[in-house]
Amino acid sequence: MALQSEWQALKPVAAARSDVGRVRSVNEDQVLVAPDMGLYAVADGVGGHNRGDVASALALAVIKNFFQTTHGRLPDEAVVAGGTPSMGARRLGVAIRRANTLIGEMASVSEGFRTMGTTVVAALFSIETGRLHIAHVGDSRCYRLRRGALSQLTRDHTLSNDMRALNLGVSEDRLAGLPRHVVTRALGVHPTVRVDLRTEDVERGDVYLLCTDGVSQLVAEANLIEGLERPDPDEACRELIRLANEAGGSDNASAVVVRFGDRPASPSLRRSLQSYRWEDSEPEIPLDDIFIEVPITVVDEGGAEAGGQPGRGPGKDKA
Repeated sequence: MALQSEWQALKPVAAARSDVGRVRSVNEDQVLVAPDMGLYAVADGVGGHNRGDVASALALAVIKNFFQTTHGRLPDEAVVAGGTPSMGARRLGVAIRRANTLIGEMASVSEGFRTMGTTVVAALFSIETGRLHIAHVGDSRCYRLRRGALSQLTRDHTLSNDMRALNLGVSEDRLAGLPRHVVTRALGVHPTVRVDLRTEDVERGDVYLLCTDGVSQLVAEANLIEGLERPDPDEACRELIRLANEAGGSDNASAVVVRFGDRPASPSLRRSLQSYRWEDSEPEIPLDDIFIEVPITVVDEGGAEAGGQPGRGPGKDKA
């Protein structure tokens, strides 16, 4: 029908890639692309501690399972920076906070998982409103490329950035001398976590990048733009990871690229979608009964699926 054809034109196209890099022996990153739910995410296990790879996989499994098993109104559980969130943003915040709780509980009952943690950045596209909801904890980032201009839509939760935000009069020279990779927020570290949320109106031709610091810290902004301008999201992911490895590959590198159609949604489509009831065959499940059963697949640079064996490797610090 006409509504379906217009919806297909608006539907985003996405791809994801993850690579261990040239130094690490274990890939502690995880990527998630669930186009049927408009859900995309990247997680970076906090390395240098126990089982960062398990923490990142568990985080994305919880988030995906949460959206698969719940719908409708949710309690306003998210602690938000920057105002009252929309429903979609609140759902992302709740899902991430549930992941924080489960990772913390697992770490508390098993010595092998103690002190594990992960960063996360996630995005949820609402076809009904044409908006993209973004949530993050830690230093994994979200960028937007719009009409050739690159914007960073997340703020790293790091020691140096937190010092800047406190406005204590510390000079930039002293801030530059602080350790670069000390993360001040991560999932699984504390019983509660503050999730930063924002909502963006999607425009035709927008390209969004979710990535770990193995990409953002090693690939120059000009090269990020060049990579994201590639029309195929999978080619864009490959190029960004290639550039990260070419720059030394000192960390795991992961990217999710989401490209939105070049045709804007017509006003009639927006009105139709807002009143249209999509069929939902999944039963209502109480929030307290959510369980984890979703495996996360990481696609390596060669295109093969890698399940990722639990292990340890050197990595970033954690505050």
